Amino acid sequence: MAEDAIGKAGLYFDELNKIRVLEPETAVQTNDLKDACKDFLESKINIDVAIDVCMPENSIMQNGLVHRVRKKWNH
Repeated sequence: MAEDAIGKAGLYFDELNKIRVLEPETAVQTNDLKDACKDFLESKINIDVAIDVCMPENSIMQNGLVHRVRKKWNH
């Protein structure tokens, strides 16, 4: 009953019994999105490293190719 009154006020208890103003489902979605963004950024960094390893930027021909690959990947 007390939790219902607190819920109506827009407050929630988390798994550690701390009071939160964010709905539990929204908190879960926020954490999932944060994890997905982290995974995406890590994969982008891995692509950049692979490009640098496979196509060193010491030749004019490879420079143009590296630029096109990076441009395509960033869009």
